[in-house]
Amino acid sequence: MSTLNPDAPSPKPQPDPDKTAELKAIIQELHDGLSPDVAKARFEEVVRDISPREIGAMEEQLIREGTPVGEIQRLCDLHVAIVQNSLERQEQVEAPPGHPAHTYLAANQVITEVANRLGAICAAAVEEEEVDGEWAADFETALEEISGVHRHYQRRENELFPVLERHGITGPSQVMWGTHDEIRAQIKEARNALASSPASAVEAGAALARSVIEMVFKEKKILIPLAMETLTAEEWAGIRRGEDDRMPRAMPFLRHPHLALAPPQAPACPFPSFQPPLRRPFRKSQRGTWIWAQGA
Repeated sequence: MSTLNPDAPSPKPQPDPDKTAELKAIIQELHDGLSPDVAKARFEEVVRDISPREIGAMEEQLIREGTPVGEIQRLCDLHVAIVQNSLERQEQVEAPPGHPAHTYLAANQVITEVANRLGAICAAAVEEEEVDGEWAADFETALEEISGVHRHYQRRENELFPVLERHGITGPSQVMWGTHDEIRAQIKEARNALASSPASAVEAGAALARSVIEMVFKEKKILIPLAMETLTAEEWAGIRRGEDDRMPRAMPFLRHPHLALAPPQAPACPFPSFQPPLRRPFRKSQRGTWIWAQGA
């Protein structure tokens, strides 16, 4: 397990230029029509092990050399599929309670549960080959739950991405921000599909659940490890302060990610010269969603 030690000096590992070059060559061939299976086999033969550093550096180089961000984003899932085995072999990143990365990881556990629930609802409709009013209500509830990912994505866009960009890491954040917007559009599409026809809703809901799960993997295996290697403890403390300042007084989310790390009193912050404020308490609304307690 890889754990952050905020008091220790933090050497900044650099991407391996040879691995970055080999990966970029394979990805360029993939964009030119190379079979994904062939690309994956070549990666395992030539590169095999790679870190988020090389993936980020590869995306940076492609963008600097003129590849549109949208093109990288379009094939992003294929990129990840090619290096998935290598990423799975990486050590799991951990962070202490109160650290923004801990919040991201806790949120991803909830998001995965919600996405799996939506996927299961869609799969049940396919198996039954017909749906009723109860199924539609379940689908609508799951869709409302999964729409909470918007808040999770906003935290990264507003706080994490700008800090990474100050370190010159712009490729992953540009591509992931584009994917966030795609998922937001898919949520809207699923809502419209439910009003149109059950078959359209099933197709849109299944695609949305898949996109959200794939985004969780990219964040867990690429974005967070890269950020943990790059950012200083003071920068993480600044992200935490920014998140606390931006947190609205009412934030509906079925199981809000902060619940996973918010006892009655927040844990002592492990960062120098920064002590987090007490978390405002949560309460359940009549609809069953978790919201910021009024007047807290």
